[in-house]
Amino acid sequence: PIDTAISKCTKVIQRHAMPSMEKPYAKKEEHNRWIDENWITIGIANFYRRDYELAFKNFEYTKKFFSTDKSAYTAEMWMARTYMEQGKFTEANYALTNLEKAQELMENGDSKGPKGSKSSKSSKSKAKKKSKKEKEREPAPFPKKLRYDLAITRAVFAEKRKDPEMEIKALTKALKYAKKSKDKARINFILGQLYENAGDRGNAAYHYKRVKKYNAGYEMSFNADLKNALNA
Repeated sequence: PIDTAISKCTKVIQRHAMPSMEKPYAKKEEHNRWIDENWITIGIANFYRRDYELAFKNFEYTKKFFSTDKSAYTAEMWMARTYMEQGKFTEANYALTNLEKAQELMENGDSKGPKGSKSSKSSKSKAKKKSKKEKEREPAPFPKKLRYDLAITRAVFAEKRKDPEMEIKALTKALKYAKKSKDKARINFILGQLYENAGDRGNAAYHYKRVKKYNAGYEMSFNADLKNALNA
């Protein structure tokens, strides 16, 4: 399935990329604005094949040529994951921090300017023209649907760095954004384990108990019941 995904996406890129893909990394621009998803899919496929060098190039390409698109954030998140697999934790942390700042900007970006300010028709017209030009160059706002994946990626980073405090913080954030019942069950179970290891029996019991509320499998539910009883 991984090779099939790479093959299909490569064909799409070869047929529809503008300019052509004869020398992809020598290109200075990309005019086809929907080709980005294919690059990310190829990158993810290479990531799971453990070809991290090639995967990184795919993500880097997407970030470079689709810098004003939401896919640039997805690409940077996968770059962070690739850095982690390569043991480059400083670079991974830098990428994750960038993304977290972008998320924060998006979440605090609802504030509007002061009402009632007056300006001349000519200045309004100039501002309109300027904003239209600048809008094309402005990066897209951080996508809300990426918040869960980013929090999970930060949790993976914390786990690899053996930082349970950071991992708890990231997973608690991920729980807030989780949509699927099985994801909520899994996160609660891991949080229960982390709190148990930290000696916080109250929070451990709370999260183990919450596992049963969601669509957990038999084994996880059984273990959660057992752990809850031990920490109650």
